[in-house]
Amino acid sequence: MLNIIVNPVSGKGQSIVVLKNLKEKLDQLGRQYNVKNTSGPMDAYNLANDACKSGSEGIIAIGGDGTLQEIVAAMHKFYIGEETIPIPLGILPCGSGNDFALTFRRNGKNKKKPGKKIRNMEQVEACAASIAKRELAPVDLINISGDMVYQAGQLPPFNETICINIANIGLDSRIVANAASLKQRFGRHAYLAAAYKSIAQHKNIPMTITADGNEIKEHLTLLAICNGQYYGGGMRISPEAKLNDGEITLCLVGGISRLKTMAIFPSVIFERHTKLKFVRFINCKELSLEAPDGEVLAIDGNLVNIFGKLNFTILPNRMSIYRL
Repeated sequence: MLNIIVNPVSGKGQSIVVLKNLKEKLDQLGRQYNVKNTSGPMDAYNLANDACKSGSEGIIAIGGDGTLQEIVAAMHKFYIGEETIPIPLGILPCGSGNDFALTFRRNGKNKKKPGKKIRNMEQVEACAASIAKRELAPVDLINISGDMVYQAGQLPPFNETICINIANIGLDSRIVANAASLKQRFGRHAYLAAAYKSIAQHKNIPMTITADGNEIKEHLTLLAICNGQYYGGGMRISPEAKLNDGEITLCLVGGISRLKTMAIFPSVIFERHTKLKFVRFINCKELSLEAPDGEVLAIDGNLVNIFGKLNFTILPNRMSIYRL
């Protein structure tokens, strides 16, 4: 039995259209499935946990990067004692960003970017075909541990979760926070609209980063902790990151003025930020991060406030995903 977890408001309701198309394809293939809708924060997590308990054949996520992160975190925790997660994951991106899917397709056989809309069935057909043939691609995950509190909903503090794409802190996480209120109006362009608002709130953050034993202590404009390449609705912050290389790629943007921050995101859009003197990249297998209490960390778009030291560790080839 396949378990399909749907965020019904994702992509302004596009997820409902995608679900209908997927059900048609699975019916044609004679595959059994069970559909559950999310209605709030952590619903996807709980539904994925239930699916693991039931002995699911595979879990299909229909929604955005935030929904995907909750599902993956639940799958990882359920199978915490096993080297790999035995249940494969399917993704049909319908959010405002769909950033993990951008890297996943580029790392695989399909080099085309996912379309703004997938009502044309292309990705649905590709996912269904991979399910039928069990075509899977291994991906790494990043384990995050430390004291955290979700900003969304009245949820209790927690001390461990998973990042499948990118975790970020600083100017870019403030953009994610501001974009949340702009998604209905601007859709996938909400991140760009939020950038200008966030620049007005800019402050450099004192951070202590220890990557594979090497300490870095300075004020940073932003830090992106990357498994994937894209965030913010298609901005390729870490062009060299790979989903299955067994490493975390860090993008550090040094402390800069408010005026200079205005050049950051246009340069990221055109992938020219890699040549800026105050931008550098580091590869590592584990790192610790210390930042002021209450700072905002975005984990695949889900916002948390952090307290004390956080630890990040790469989990090589932890899960398998149906190819798109």
